[in-house]
Amino acid sequence: MQLAARLVVKAAEIMGAERLIPISFAHLDACFYTGQAHVDFVRFLIENGATLAVETWTNNGVVSLADASLRPRAEDPEMVEGATTLMHLYERLGTKPTWTCAPYQLAGGPKLGDHIAVGESNAVSYYNSVVGARTNKYGDYLDVACALTGLAPDAGLHRDEGRQAELHIDATALPEAWRQEDIFAHLIGHHAGRLAGRRVPVISGLLPTTPSFALKAISSAAASSGGVELWHAVGVTPEAPELGAVFRTGATQQVTADDLAQAHRDLSTAADGPLDAVALGTPHFGLGEFEELVRLFDGRKVKPGLPMLVSTSRGVREMARARDAGARFALSPGMSDELVQAAFDCGLPFIPGVMTPGEVIRAREHGFGLLKLFPAEQAGGVGMLKALAGPLPEMRFCPTGGVSPGNLLQYLQQPNVAMVGGSWLTPAAALEQGRWQDITDLAAQATALTLPPIGT
Repeated sequence: MQLAARLVVKAAEIMGAERLIPISFAHLDACFYTGQAHVDFVRFLIENGATLAVETWTNNGVVSLADASLRPRAEDPEMVEGATTLMHLYERLGTKPTWTCAPYQLAGGPKLGDHIAVGESNAVSYYNSVVGARTNKYGDYLDVACALTGLAPDAGLHRDEGRQAELHIDATALPEAWRQEDIFAHLIGHHAGRLAGRRVPVISGLLPTTPSFALKAISSAAASSGGVELWHAVGVTPEAPELGAVFRTGATQQVTADDLAQAHRDLSTAADGPLDAVALGTPHFGLGEFEELVRLFDGRKVKPGLPMLVSTSRGVREMARARDAGARFALSPGMSDELVQAAFDCGLPFIPGVMTPGEVIRAREHGFGLLKLFPAEQAGGVGMLKALAGPLPEMRFCPTGGVSPGNLLQYLQQPNVAMVGGSWLTPAAALEQGRWQDITDLAAQATALTLPPIGT
């Protein structure tokens, strides 16, 4: 911890900060493997008892822990083993293993005005600009040091004066039809980055209905082409309800058709001819972008022999798979911010799992009224449900885990129980052998237990 504190204090000295300020959240870039030093650093922290002071999420890794085939060990044994070790070490350190470069697509992250520490460039730009949280770009290992100490230098974009725009980019003269095109966000973001460099620009002319994936495109493009860590959009981003709120002095640059054409040329570096591959999802795709991709394909297939990859996070992928398999709703043994956001994005009704009163309250804050109590018996069973009914009378539950034909009526008699579930309804052997009638019969027997006797 002394090492982390020294790193943060030294950074404050370099940045001219007179004090350190508390942060509430961190997103680490140091979990992305580029050499053995990354492994040695986090291993040193763990061996010396370091603990995180704030909620800390992880950027994507060089490999996928969910699907090793995406980067086989045989391709580069040292890199694959090093990257895998590094990701597991950061899990041991106590991070939330989100493994995404687009953490702002997940629920439960920072809010307007929160001071945070982020290292991934597009996330820095999005959190500052679209969310209105406050962070400088904290590179490896300073991001980790901020997460360990819960502190950051009070300088740069953490301060009001550092968030004022220095350049006005005016796109209002462009035809509205152009500004409605998907590609416009990429072009204006690239153009803004080229003009602004590391300055803070404000853009006029974005439509108030600009979707979040377009704001993500602007954030990513501006960060890549110019190192922009904060940009404003008049009437769109939270700190710029009007131009005067963020821009008082500086130059105004009118955007022309030629500017957009040049940005298109800058971004189109490939020569004419056959494609070697198609790669999408940098930053990671959200479910909305997958839906738009499916719409654009319109039933067509990728040309045989042409590799096409789309990068996304685990939660988005799992929710998409469930919906595409025909699921009408989803249950989970627990609740992660990523699963919540993925469920919201795809419109799939979702019943998250909880076990403690704190988890129930957190689920309620996300807007859920029906929760899965799991594992119900280990959590306290009927006694736990009675205890929850007092302080949380509006919440309803689906107990699973230890529920059986012998006790399901005790659960269903509780006013805050909407339904019950149990693995006895779907024996593994019946599923493996396709004995669907056996499962139907078990469900009918369970239903009969809940019905009043004939004649009553």
